[in-house]
Amino acid sequence: MCRTMPLWMMATVCLGASTASGFQTSGFKDFTQAFEAGMAASREKRPGEAREAFAEALRLANRPADKAATHLQIGHTYDTRFERREKMAAYEEVLKTPQAAPEHLAEAQLGVALVLHYHAGTYSFADIREAFSKALGMAGATPDDRARALLAVGDLCVKDEEYEAARAEFGKVLEIENVGARERTSALQRTADAYCREGAWPEARRIWEEIGNELEIGMTFYQEGNFSEAREWFRKWVAKHPPESWPARNTRAYLDACDLYLEEAKKGPVDLGSRTEPFMDEWLVARKSNIALQVHPPVQREIVWRVERPWENSVALILSAAYDGEKLRILYRGRANPNAQCLIESTDGIHFTRPELGVFEWEAGDGGKNNIVYRNDPPRLLDKDHVIRQLLEPQHEETRQLLERYNLRSLLWINSMFRDANPEAGPEERYKGFAQMAGLWPVTSPDGVRWSLRSREPTITGGPFDTTNVAFWDRERKVYRAYGRLGQGYKAVRTIQTAESEDFLHWSATRQLTFAPGVPLFEDLYTNAASPLPGAEHIYVMFPMRFLQWRKKVEAHREMGVSDALLFTSRDGYLWSRPSLEGWLRPDLDSRKWTERNYIGCGVVQLDPDEFSLYVTEHYRHDTIHFRRYTVRRHGFASLHASVPGGEFTTRPFTFRGSRLVLNYATSAAGFIRVEVQDADGNPLAGFRLEEMDRLYGNELDRVVSWRGGPDLSALAGKRVRLRFVMEDADLYSLRFSAGG
Repeated sequence: MCRTMPLWMMATVCLGASTASGFQTSGFKDFTQAFEAGMAASREKRPGEAREAFAEALRLANRPADKAATHLQIGHTYDTRFERREKMAAYEEVLKTPQAAPEHLAEAQLGVALVLHYHAGTYSFADIREAFSKALGMAGATPDDRARALLAVGDLCVKDEEYEAARAEFGKVLEIENVGARERTSALQRTADAYCREGAWPEARRIWEEIGNELEIGMTFYQEGNFSEAREWFRKWVAKHPPESWPARNTRAYLDACDLYLEEAKKGPVDLGSRTEPFMDEWLVARKSNIALQVHPPVQREIVWRVERPWENSVALILSAAYDGEKLRILYRGRANPNAQCLIESTDGIHFTRPELGVFEWEAGDGGKNNIVYRNDPPRLLDKDHVIRQLLEPQHEETRQLLERYNLRSLLWINSMFRDANPEAGPEERYKGFAQMAGLWPVTSPDGVRWSLRSREPTITGGPFDTTNVAFWDRERKVYRAYGRLGQGYKAVRTIQTAESEDFLHWSATRQLTFAPGVPLFEDLYTNAASPLPGAEHIYVMFPMRFLQWRKKVEAHREMGVSDALLFTSRDGYLWSRPSLEGWLRPDLDSRKWTERNYIGCGVVQLDPDEFSLYVTEHYRHDTIHFRRYTVRRHGFASLHASVPGGEFTTRPFTFRGSRLVLNYATSAAGFIRVEVQDADGNPLAGFRLEEMDRLYGNELDRVVSWRGGPDLSALAGKRVRLRFVMEDADLYSLRFSAGG
């Protein structure tokens, strides 16, 4: 194992490339020399030096047209995301110059429109459309300029969910004479995606066939449930790409999903053993009639934390919760800029304290009388290229060299924690997690308080990882699993990727999660909160935050976007389904929840035998920000539901261990559940027929089923059987088999 490095040596830094260069930025003979020097620096991605040269070009320019051309190039050097005002100001200088070349005027107007489009949360769609309309009307607009404008207008229609209007805009691109091949292909791709968003798979497939994209053709068949056809197209796509390239790895994941579905269709009896089998999917169901999978939203409980300390503010976030059987610890971000990771503790999950840890001082001389486990506030400065840099102390030379090696620009912070259930984990590594800084760096702790870095380099890379990145020990498969954000995955939306490891240090290549047919492909999933389900660890659950960036419910709120939380489940950690496409944790009547960060922390905690607890950040960016506990009935995230006049389902064949069938169920006062045991061929077994079963009604977590007063199933243990359930106005949450007594 690599020598442990204390985290204080990894002082949070933002380092960029050296600004040393051979570019001349002064002493030019004339405008042309200065302008060409600026263009050379711009091509080399040295924006600060490019602007210095362009400033000299402006000083030496005599013709208004030359000045306009220079302002245009200055605008191109600014970052659209972080320097939009400077970028737009430069373009406006061009537009104020009537002597500017027509093509420069058109390019500047398009530049203004594209900046507005990028910041669509700040500007109205009407203003953005007007800007693009002006760009389309400019005499100097090239065919490709007009195409880019039309594509952007179509994208606005997509954001408004006006898919027919979007396809009309994309269609106009195809009508432009001499339009570039890239723009034409982009218009076709966007048209197909607009069909996909509406579930019009055959229409989308015709366009993908015209383009010749085997992956997308395969996805249309996959969404239709035609896994054999999908598999063939995915194989063609994989054959065209290097094995370790992202297109091949991502497509292999969907190939695996097709294989899984096709194998499941042929699979014989399964062994349930004595494990709890929650009904979060229909994996155990062979046939059903008038039965639906139904989700159950969590119940709102107490506020357990509020801002009370100087190192906490309105952008606090729950990161993860870890329970050791006696004490619950929640890791959270107290504030950002400077960043402080903190810990609160509780014995009941309701009343929390801030332990005085003595690890970091918040104010000089305070003796560390705070609950900070890591802080991130070195002095920083901006160089002329707007790269953030740290002023490092001499004792951090080793750290400085390490960070320069990776050209690190993002801030290190511990953004997840879990209590390691691996029996081989030593006491000094009982808690594990990730630090985020240009990748994920493994960290360990004996107590969740004092953390050490376990690697001299990031062990998982290939993503922004700018939200909570989680990990856990998979007891069933004896590996560590990690889940983190993939910036722009398949369909160019925020999504999730995963990796696995046997030792928490050496990780597999990441791959994007695959979703079951019917799960929307275009939703932005900003976090994941993935974890095993307590008491049924062969099932994984995940609560991504669904982010709708272009909506705004509360006009006074400073940020665009609204959000809610979704419920996903998986049986292998790679292929994920949704019991319902509806939001699982919705914002309620409280207007301060209608913001961009309704955020469930990682960790399903069982503090009570009857329920699970989850912890949620609410009122983000408000002075009333707080953490709240929510609860879910034990294994009650979803159920098989029968309304009136009732329904029934039959399981696939299975074997079991034990002598009692135990149900977690609920009915109305008039509802009921009846159960029949059948052989593998579906024939009722004597003594366990439907009419012999003692009808169930009520609301119980652990009800033993009986037939004419007798619950004993020991004679059937190890044999292939089915169960037939007949239900009315009832929910079945889970089943299990147990020993007698």
